[in-house]
Amino acid sequence: VLQSSQGAPSHLLGNVLKGLGARRPSIFILNSPCPVEWGIGDSEAPDAARLALESRAVPHLVYDPDGGYGHPDHTQVHRVGHRWAEMADIDRVRWVTMNRDAIRTSIEAALADEDSWSDDGMLEQRRDRAESESFGMPDAEITHAIDVSTVIGRKRAAIAAHASQIAPESFFLAMPDEQFASAFGTEWFVDPGNPRRGGPQRTDLLLA
Repeated sequence: VLQSSQGAPSHLLGNVLKGLGARRPSIFILNSPCPVEWGIGDSEAPDAARLALESRAVPHLVYDPDGGYGHPDHTQVHRVGHRWAEMADIDRVRWVTMNRDAIRTSIEAALADEDSWSDDGMLEQRRDRAESESFGMPDAEITHAIDVSTVIGRKRAAIAAHASQIAPESFFLAMPDEQFASAFGTEWFVDPGNPRRGGPQRTDLLLA
């Protein structure tokens, strides 16, 4: 995983070449400030990019300890990701998760609706899965709630494109637009080093 910017060309080029030569998948997170969008002069863009690199504006993201829903590949991402962060001396680690309570509430509402968009069998199956302690995390432990409702159409299209894992008749794609937006219009994250302790969920896009 490379996080770099135009403000550190040697670091950028050297590690891009390293990633391209790797036998495993490589992820490049590159910061290149747009002067118009950032409100800075052209000559200031490299310095802004360098500062973003040095401050690690984008945190290191891994799955929650149970991999979202107990998936063994995802739990391994959690373990390996945390180990890599320790070796690289990165302290800004955030967990990607699902809001177990919000999903349960959505399912219960659909079951109580006589004109529900889904059959009870599918909903019961999903409710049983959401009851598992390895499914997502409780709302009280989730530190960040990021509103993505403005791009919910893209999110649904991305799920639909994941045809090898999600069939067109699946629970996710069977949901009407309104219910889909309610269930998936927020992305949930956890800052393991700074729990909520009863405070409100944070909404900072950089997960500060």
